[in-house]
Amino acid sequence: MAVLWDAFSADQLPVAEAAARGIGAQLQLIKLRHPPYDYASALSAAAAGRVKAVLLLMSPVFFRERGPLLKLLAAHRLPAIFGQREFVEAGGLITYGANITDLKRRIACGSYPERK
Repeated sequence: MAVLWDAFSADQLPVAEAAARGIGAQLQLIKLRHPPYDYASALSAAAAGRVKAVLLLMSPVFFRERGPLLKLLAAHRLPAIFGQREFVEAGGLITYGANITDLKRRIACGSYPERK
């Protein structure tokens, strides 16, 4: 699996690496630098590495550029997993993250469970 990450998502990388070790998966780490990112080169590198899927760590830059990024993933025929549902709403495959809109609504309505 290829993991796309940047300076904004660097703190998430150790967790992804630990999870991969836990299931015996190999990661191809692809760091994107200096926005606007060159997604085409990054995904070409992933495809050349014969990865079967892409994990996109959560970054405000990835979020903002999700439309072009999703088109490139489709062009490379690479399934991807995202941390935010907006990627799936825009055509991505699957998300693992919390529903932020729902969490905000629950907090505003006072229906968020209290911690004990």
